[in-house]
Amino acid sequence: VVNTTWQIDNNVIDFPVPFSSAIRSNIFEVLHLNSYFDLHLHKLMIFGSCPHTKIYNFDDTIFISYATIIVFLPSNYIGGNYPFID
Repeated sequence: VVNTTWQIDNNVIDFPVPFSSAIRSNIFEVLHLNSYFDLHLHKLMIFGSCPHTKIYNFDDTIFISYATIIVFLPSNYIGGNYPFID
């Protein structure tokens, strides 16, 4: 099984404020948090279709004070040649 992951640094991506707010409010509600937290994108990772993708791929020091949030975006894409630049 081939594991394909594209990593995009945060300085080349800009999400609209409502997207970040929606993620923050959903996490706030689901995890029953009682204090505000700040949400910053470190890296956007796009995983291939492999169900056994290894998600932990960052430097250990990042995970000391940061959390990983995985957002599954809906997609109708099933497979084949997708025009990603590798």
